Amino acid sequence: MYPVGLAQHHLQYLPAHTADWRYSVLRSQYGANCYYKGEQLYPLSGLDYTPGTTQVTVPAAVQFFVHCAQQIDAGFTLRDGDNAALWQICQFVQGMPLGLEMAAAWTTLLPLAEIATEITKSADFLRVDWADAPERQRSMRAVFAWSWRLITADEQRVLRQLALFASSFTRPAAEQIAGASLRTLTSLLNKSLLHYVSTGEGAGLTLHQEASAPRRYELHALVRQFAAEELTATPERAATEARYSAFYLAWLATREAPLLGSAVRETVAEIQRELDHVRQAWRWAIDYAQWTQLDPCAHCLSEFFAIVGRPVEGEQLFQLAAEHCGRAAATPAHALSDGQ
Repeated sequence: MYPVGLAQHHLQYLPAHTADWRYSVLRSQYGANCYYKGEQLYPLSGLDYTPGTTQVTVPAAVQFFVHCAQQIDAGFTLRDGDNAALWQICQFVQGMPLGLEMAAAWTTLLPLAEIATEITKSADFLRVDWADAPERQRSMRAVFAWSWRLITADEQRVLRQLALFASSFTRPAAEQIAGASLRTLTSLLNKSLLHYVSTGEGAGLTLHQEASAPRRYELHALVRQFAAEELTATPERAATEARYSAFYLAWLATREAPLLGSAVRETVAEIQRELDHVRQAWRWAIDYAQWTQLDPCAHCLSEFFAIVGRPVEGEQLFQLAAEHCGRAAATPAHALSDGQ
Protein backbone atom coordinates (compact mmCIF):
# COMPACT_ATOMS: atom_id res chain seq x y z
CA MET A 1 0.00 0.00 0.00
CA TYR A 2 1.26 3.47 -0.83
CA PRO A 3 2.23 6.07 1.77
CA VAL A 4 0.47 9.42 1.42
CA GLY A 5 3.12 11.01 -0.79
CA LEU A 6 3.01 8.11 -3.24
CA ALA A 7 -0.76 8.25 -3.42
CA GLN A 8 -0.52 11.88 -4.46
CA HIS A 9 2.22 11.08 -6.98
CA HIS A 10 0.15 8.52 -8.86
CA LEU A 11 -3.28 10.16 -8.54
CA GLN A 12 -2.08 13.34 -10.25
CA TYR A 13 -2.19 11.48 -13.59
CA LEU A 14 -5.91 10.65 -13.37
CA PRO A 15 -8.13 12.21 -16.09
CA ALA A 16 -9.83 15.51 -15.34
CA HIS A 17 -13.33 13.98 -15.19
CA THR A 18 -12.25 11.93 -12.16
CA ALA A 19 -11.44 15.07 -10.16
CA ASP A 20 -14.17 14.52 -7.56
CA TRP A 21 -13.14 10.91 -7.05
CA ARG A 22 -9.48 11.91 -6.89
CA TYR A 23 -10.27 14.57 -4.28
CA SER A 24 -12.18 12.01 -2.20
CA VAL A 25 -9.24 9.59 -2.22
CA LEU A 26 -6.69 12.26 -1.40
CA ARG A 27 -8.88 13.68 1.37
CA SER A 28 -9.01 10.28 3.07
CA GLN A 29 -5.27 9.81 2.56
CA TYR A 30 -4.56 13.16 4.17
CA GLY A 31 -6.44 12.11 7.26
CA ALA A 32 -9.76 13.93 7.25
CA ASN A 33 -11.99 12.39 9.89
CA CYS A 34 -15.25 12.68 7.94
CA TYR A 35 -16.36 10.77 4.86
CA TYR A 36 -19.25 10.98 2.45
CA LYS A 37 -22.06 8.52 3.04
CA GLY A 38 -21.62 5.70 0.55
CA GLU A 39 -18.04 6.72 -0.19
CA GLN A 40 -15.84 3.81 -1.28
CA LEU A 41 -12.21 3.66 -0.15
CA TYR A 42 -9.76 1.60 -2.18
CA PRO A 43 -6.38 0.56 -0.72
CA LEU A 44 -3.59 1.34 -3.19
CA SER A 45 -1.34 -1.70 -3.37
CA GLY A 46 2.00 -2.19 -5.08
CA LEU A 47 2.45 -4.21 -8.27
CA ASP A 48 2.44 -7.97 -7.84
CA TYR A 49 5.92 -9.49 -7.56
CA THR A 50 4.98 -13.07 -6.70
CA PRO A 51 7.13 -15.41 -8.82
CA GLY A 52 5.09 -16.92 -11.66
CA THR A 53 4.36 -20.62 -11.83
CA THR A 54 5.54 -20.77 -15.44
CA GLN A 55 8.10 -18.96 -17.55
CA VAL A 56 5.22 -17.32 -19.42
CA THR A 57 3.84 -15.75 -16.23
CA VAL A 58 5.88 -12.64 -15.45
CA PRO A 59 4.87 -10.58 -12.38
CA ALA A 60 3.71 -7.04 -13.08
CA ALA A 61 6.46 -5.54 -10.91
CA VAL A 62 9.12 -7.33 -12.97
CA GLN A 63 7.56 -6.16 -16.23
CA PHE A 64 7.44 -2.58 -14.95
CA PHE A 65 11.07 -2.68 -13.76
CA VAL A 66 12.27 -3.99 -17.13
CA HIS A 67 10.19 -1.34 -18.93
CA CYS A 68 11.76 1.44 -16.81
CA ALA A 69 15.26 0.07 -17.36
CA GLN A 70 14.70 -0.11 -21.13
CA GLN A 71 13.59 3.51 -21.19
CA ILE A 72 17.12 4.35 -20.05
CA ASP A 73 18.91 1.61 -22.02
CA ALA A 74 16.91 0.12 -24.90
CA GLY A 75 19.19 -2.92 -24.88
CA PHE A 76 18.54 -3.86 -21.25
CA THR A 77 17.56 -7.48 -20.68
CA LEU A 78 17.52 -9.71 -17.63
CA ARG A 79 20.52 -12.02 -17.45
CA ASP A 80 20.93 -15.43 -15.91
CA GLY A 81 21.12 -15.02 -12.15
CA ASP A 82 19.24 -11.69 -12.13
CA ASN A 83 15.94 -13.14 -10.95
CA ALA A 84 16.88 -13.48 -7.28
CA ALA A 85 18.24 -9.92 -7.08
CA LEU A 86 15.23 -8.47 -8.92
CA TRP A 87 12.83 -10.30 -6.60
CA GLN A 88 14.74 -8.85 -3.63
CA ILE A 89 14.39 -5.34 -5.09
CA CYS A 90 10.66 -5.84 -5.70
CA GLN A 91 10.17 -7.25 -2.22
CA PHE A 92 12.00 -4.39 -0.51
CA VAL A 93 9.93 -1.71 -2.26
CA GLN A 94 6.88 -4.02 -2.13
CA GLY A 95 6.08 -3.45 -5.77
CA MET A 96 5.77 0.35 -5.47
CA PRO A 97 6.16 1.76 -9.01
CA LEU A 98 8.11 4.82 -7.85
CA GLY A 99 10.57 2.64 -5.91
CA LEU A 100 10.99 0.28 -8.87
CA GLU A 101 11.52 3.24 -11.21
CA MET A 102 14.23 4.66 -8.94
CA ALA A 103 15.96 1.30 -8.67
CA ALA A 104 15.84 0.81 -12.45
CA ALA A 105 17.60 4.15 -12.92
CA TRP A 106 20.79 2.50 -11.63
CA THR A 107 20.87 -0.35 -14.16
CA THR A 108 23.28 1.46 -16.50
CA LEU A 109 25.87 1.63 -13.71
CA LEU A 110 25.37 -1.43 -11.50
CA PRO A 111 24.30 -5.05 -11.87
CA LEU A 112 21.01 -5.96 -10.19
CA ALA A 113 22.73 -7.82 -7.36
CA GLU A 114 24.61 -4.65 -6.35
CA ILE A 115 21.47 -2.53 -6.65
CA ALA A 116 19.66 -4.94 -4.32
CA THR A 117 22.54 -4.84 -1.84
CA GLU A 118 22.71 -1.04 -1.82
CA ILE A 119 18.95 -0.68 -1.30
CA THR A 120 19.08 -3.08 1.63
CA LYS A 121 21.91 -1.07 3.19
CA SER A 122 20.08 2.23 2.95
CA ALA A 123 16.90 3.47 1.32
CA ASP A 124 18.79 6.71 0.56
CA PHE A 125 20.15 4.80 -2.45
CA LEU A 126 16.71 5.22 -4.04
CA ARG A 127 17.21 8.75 -5.31
CA VAL A 128 17.10 10.19 -8.83
CA ASP A 129 17.62 13.57 -10.45
CA TRP A 130 14.52 13.89 -12.58
CA ALA A 131 14.23 17.52 -13.67
CA ASP A 132 10.50 17.14 -14.43
CA ALA A 133 9.58 15.82 -10.97
CA PRO A 134 9.12 17.90 -7.81
CA GLU A 135 11.79 17.46 -5.17
CA ARG A 136 9.46 15.48 -2.91
CA GLN A 137 9.24 12.77 -5.59
CA ARG A 138 12.95 12.43 -6.35
CA SER A 139 13.79 10.10 -3.48
CA MET A 140 12.04 7.65 -1.20
CA ARG A 141 13.29 9.67 1.76
CA ALA A 142 11.60 12.78 0.39
CA VAL A 143 8.37 10.81 -0.11
CA PHE A 144 8.48 9.62 3.48
CA ALA A 145 9.36 13.09 4.81
CA TRP A 146 6.38 14.52 2.92
CA SER A 147 4.07 11.87 4.37
CA TRP A 148 5.57 12.31 7.86
CA ARG A 149 4.73 15.99 7.91
CA LEU A 150 1.11 15.23 7.05
CA ILE A 151 0.38 13.01 10.06
CA THR A 152 -0.35 14.12 13.62
CA ALA A 153 2.18 14.19 16.46
CA ASP A 154 0.53 11.16 18.06
CA GLU A 155 0.65 9.23 14.79
CA GLN A 156 4.33 10.13 14.43
CA ARG A 157 5.06 8.85 17.94
CA VAL A 158 3.23 5.59 17.37
CA LEU A 159 4.75 5.02 13.93
CA ARG A 160 8.34 5.53 15.07
CA GLN A 161 7.83 3.20 18.04
CA LEU A 162 6.22 0.57 15.80
CA ALA A 163 9.48 0.60 13.83
CA LEU A 164 10.87 -1.81 16.47
CA PHE A 165 8.68 -4.55 14.98
CA ALA A 166 10.78 -6.26 12.34
CA SER A 167 7.84 -8.48 11.35
CA SER A 168 4.06 -8.47 11.68
CA PHE A 169 2.44 -7.81 15.04
CA THR A 170 -0.93 -7.83 16.79
CA ARG A 171 -3.06 -4.98 18.02
CA PRO A 172 -2.44 -5.82 21.74
CA ALA A 173 1.31 -5.64 21.10
CA ALA A 174 0.96 -2.25 19.40
CA GLU A 175 -1.19 -0.96 22.25
CA GLN A 176 1.13 -2.09 25.04
CA ILE A 177 4.45 -1.27 23.39
CA ALA A 178 3.70 1.84 21.32
CA GLY A 179 0.60 3.11 23.11
CA ALA A 180 -1.31 2.79 19.84
CA SER A 181 -5.06 3.28 20.11
CA LEU A 182 -7.39 1.62 17.64
CA ARG A 183 -8.16 5.06 16.19
CA THR A 184 -4.48 5.77 15.55
CA LEU A 185 -3.85 2.34 14.03
CA THR A 186 -6.85 2.79 11.75
CA SER A 187 -5.65 6.24 10.71
CA LEU A 188 -2.19 4.87 9.84
CA LEU A 189 -3.88 2.08 7.88
CA ASN A 190 -5.97 4.59 5.95
CA LYS A 191 -2.83 6.56 5.14
CA SER A 192 -1.07 3.38 3.99
CA LEU A 193 1.77 3.80 6.45
CA LEU A 194 0.65 0.53 8.01
CA HIS A 195 -1.11 -2.46 6.46
CA TYR A 196 -2.78 -5.71 7.32
CA VAL A 197 -1.18 -9.07 6.60
CA SER A 198 -2.69 -12.55 6.64
CA THR A 199 -1.69 -15.12 9.24
CA GLY A 200 0.19 -16.85 6.47
CA GLU A 201 0.63 -20.38 5.29
CA GLY A 202 2.70 -22.85 7.20
CA ALA A 203 1.65 -21.54 10.59
CA GLY A 204 0.14 -24.88 11.57
CA LEU A 205 -3.42 -23.52 11.79
CA THR A 206 -6.61 -24.93 10.35
CA LEU A 207 -8.62 -22.72 7.99
CA HIS A 208 -11.07 -21.97 10.80
CA GLN A 209 -8.26 -21.08 13.22
CA GLU A 210 -6.58 -18.86 10.64
CA ALA A 211 -9.87 -17.07 9.89
CA SER A 212 -10.47 -16.42 13.59
CA ALA A 213 -6.86 -15.44 14.39
CA PRO A 214 -6.28 -11.79 15.37
CA ARG A 215 -5.49 -9.56 12.41
CA ARG A 216 -1.87 -8.62 12.19
CA TYR A 217 -0.25 -5.35 11.17
CA GLU A 218 3.00 -4.72 9.36
CA LEU A 219 5.12 -1.75 8.33
CA HIS A 220 6.45 -1.46 4.82
CA ALA A 221 10.21 -2.10 4.90
CA LEU A 222 11.00 1.41 3.67
CA VAL A 223 8.61 3.04 6.14
CA ARG A 224 10.11 0.99 8.97
CA GLN A 225 13.64 2.04 8.01
CA PHE A 226 12.77 5.74 7.99
CA ALA A 227 10.61 5.52 11.13
CA ALA A 228 13.44 3.74 12.96
CA GLU A 229 15.68 6.72 12.22
CA GLU A 230 13.05 9.01 13.71
CA LEU A 231 12.92 6.81 16.83
CA THR A 232 16.70 6.85 17.23
CA ALA A 233 16.61 10.65 17.13
CA THR A 234 14.38 10.71 20.23
CA PRO A 235 14.97 9.63 23.85
CA GLU A 236 12.11 7.10 23.51
CA ARG A 237 14.02 4.14 22.17
CA ALA A 238 15.29 2.56 25.40
CA ALA A 239 11.90 2.73 27.12
CA THR A 240 10.16 1.35 24.02
CA GLU A 241 12.62 -1.55 23.81
CA ALA A 242 12.03 -2.28 27.49
CA ARG A 243 8.24 -2.38 26.97
CA TYR A 244 8.71 -4.60 23.92
CA SER A 245 10.84 -7.02 25.90
CA ALA A 246 8.48 -7.11 28.87
CA PHE A 247 5.42 -7.66 26.67
CA TYR A 248 6.71 -10.59 24.64
CA LEU A 249 8.46 -12.40 27.48
CA ALA A 250 5.35 -12.11 29.66
CA TRP A 251 3.26 -13.40 26.75
CA LEU A 252 5.64 -16.33 26.25
CA ALA A 253 5.30 -17.29 29.92
CA THR A 254 1.54 -17.65 29.45
CA ARG A 255 2.10 -20.16 26.64
CA GLU A 256 3.81 -22.76 28.87
CA ALA A 257 0.62 -24.41 30.20
CA PRO A 258 -1.03 -24.95 26.79
CA LEU A 259 2.32 -25.97 25.26
CA LEU A 260 2.76 -28.73 27.82
CA GLY A 261 -0.96 -29.58 27.83
CA SER A 262 -3.43 -30.60 25.16
CA ALA A 263 -2.90 -27.67 22.76
CA VAL A 264 0.64 -28.40 21.66
CA ARG A 265 0.18 -27.91 17.93
CA GLU A 266 -1.76 -24.65 18.23
CA THR A 267 0.66 -23.24 20.81
CA VAL A 268 3.70 -24.17 18.75
CA ALA A 269 2.11 -22.30 15.82
CA GLU A 270 1.44 -19.28 18.05
CA ILE A 271 5.02 -19.14 19.33
CA GLN A 272 6.44 -19.72 15.86
CA ARG A 273 4.44 -16.76 14.58
CA GLU A 274 5.89 -14.51 17.28
CA LEU A 275 9.36 -16.08 17.39
CA ASP A 276 11.20 -13.14 15.81
CA HIS A 277 9.74 -10.90 18.50
CA VAL A 278 10.50 -13.40 21.28
CA ARG A 279 14.15 -13.64 20.20
CA GLN A 280 14.50 -9.86 20.10
CA ALA A 281 12.74 -9.48 23.45
CA TRP A 282 15.10 -12.05 24.97
CA ARG A 283 18.16 -10.16 23.70
CA TRP A 284 16.90 -6.79 24.92
CA ALA A 285 16.09 -8.23 28.35
CA ILE A 286 19.71 -9.37 28.48
CA ASP A 287 20.99 -5.98 27.35
CA TYR A 288 18.98 -4.25 30.08
CA ALA A 289 19.81 -6.97 32.66
CA GLN A 290 16.13 -7.76 33.18
CA TRP A 291 16.85 -11.23 34.55
CA THR A 292 13.51 -11.46 36.37
CA GLN A 293 11.73 -11.30 33.00
CA LEU A 294 13.71 -14.23 31.60
CA ASP A 295 13.08 -16.73 34.36
CA PRO A 296 9.26 -17.12 34.05
CA CYS A 297 9.43 -17.88 30.31
CA ALA A 298 12.70 -19.84 30.15
CA HIS A 299 11.15 -23.28 30.52
CA CYS A 300 8.52 -22.59 27.86
CA LEU A 301 11.19 -21.40 25.41
CA SER A 302 13.35 -24.45 26.08
CA GLU A 303 10.42 -26.83 25.60
CA PHE A 304 9.37 -25.08 22.39
CA PHE A 305 12.79 -25.55 20.78
CA ALA A 306 12.84 -29.19 21.93
CA ILE A 307 9.39 -29.86 20.43
CA VAL A 308 10.23 -28.30 17.06
CA GLY A 309 13.58 -30.11 16.93
CA ARG A 310 15.82 -27.05 17.12
CA PRO A 311 17.56 -27.43 20.50
CA VAL A 312 20.77 -25.77 19.30
CA GLU A 313 18.96 -22.50 18.64
CA GLY A 314 17.57 -22.56 22.17
CA GLU A 315 20.97 -23.36 23.62
CA GLN A 316 22.46 -20.34 21.88
CA LEU A 317 19.90 -18.00 23.45
CA PHE A 318 20.44 -19.48 26.92
CA GLN A 319 24.21 -19.33 26.48
CA LEU A 320 23.95 -15.66 25.59
CA ALA A 321 22.00 -15.00 28.77
CA ALA A 322 24.48 -17.01 30.88
CA GLU A 323 27.46 -15.11 29.51
CA HIS A 324 25.95 -11.69 30.16
CA CYS A 325 24.69 -12.71 33.58
CA GLY A 326 28.16 -13.95 34.49
CA ARG A 327 29.78 -10.71 33.40
CA ALA A 328 27.20 -8.71 35.35
CA ALA A 329 27.88 -10.78 38.48
CA ALA A 330 31.62 -10.23 38.11
CA THR A 331 31.23 -6.45 37.76
CA PRO A 332 31.91 -4.60 41.05
CA ALA A 333 28.92 -2.81 42.52
CA HIS A 334 30.66 0.59 42.39
CA ALA A 335 31.30 0.11 38.65
CA LEU A 336 27.61 -0.58 38.06
CA SER A 337 26.65 2.53 40.01
CA ASP A 338 29.05 4.57 37.86
CA GLY A 339 27.29 3.28 34.74
CA GLN A 340 30.25 1.24 33.53
